[in-house]
Order: sequence, then C-alpha cells, then structure tokens
Amino acid sequence: MIALPALATPSSIFRSLANLIPANDYLYGPNPTSFDAGIYGFVANIYFYPIETPLKQFVVSHANLIRHCSAIHAAVGSIAQDGSARRRTLTSS
Repeated sequence: MIALPALATPSSIFRSLANLIPANDYLYGPNPTSFDAGIYGFVANIYFYPIETPLKQFVVSHANLIRHCSAIHAAVGSIAQDGSARRRTLTSS
C-alpha cells in the first residue's frame, strides 16, 4: 500500500499514479482489476473533461496514463446495460 501525505497535492497524486501504471498491461498484469477501475475513475474525470487544465495537461503528457484510461474506458464500454460482458469484464482483486 502506498502512503500519501495527508496534504498531498493533486499533482503529486497524479505523479504517483504515473509512476505506478506500467507502459503495458494494467496495475497487476494483463487483466484489469478493481484497483484499475478506481484509478480510471480518478484519471478519467480529468482526461475526459472538455476544458484544458494543468492536471489535464499532466495526464496528457503521460502516455501510460492515457493508455490505461483508454483501455479501461473501452472495457467498461463493452459491458451491456444488463451487466453481461460483450468482450471482457473487470476482475475482482
């Protein structure tokens, strides 16, 4: 587990995530886990926000964050409304 300072700045949190996410695969290997889903929820709110911000510029400048976010976005988009998977689903951790 990673201990973050109580007053961590958003940029330091994103820097930590950028250091954790591998260039390929997901946080713990070739299949996404609930940890990847949590990271996606955090990063996607910045990455898909239509206004340029310093945090968005940081995310966009890290190919691994963009790849991870896009891969989870595609995986979530492949789950049908009834919850059945069309391609693959996230695995529990």
